[in-house]
Amino acid sequence: MPKRRDVQTTKISVAITLEDLGTLRARAKRLHGGNLSAAIADATAKLRREEAAHRLFARLGAPPLDDQRAAELDAELGAGTPPRRRRAAA
Repeated sequence: MPKRRDVQTTKISVAITLEDLGTLRARAKRLHGGNLSAAIADATAKLRREEAAHRLFARLGAPPLDDQRAAELDAELGAGTPPRRRRAAA
């Protein structure tokens, strides 16, 4: 991820639940020394990858990913396990 000084930023105001804010703060503390903006940037990067996947599937003519299939793919990719190969019928 680019350093803050390498990219133009803007300040925004959003309303989120206290539970979501707690989640963001915990992640910021754990991964970014408490930097809440960095935690939000991480979440945005994940959304950017997800949107790119949706565009790719649309371009390939595949049906859109539903949440369940997207979660399965994330789990496969995150676990580093290769997809199962189907054996040819004998």
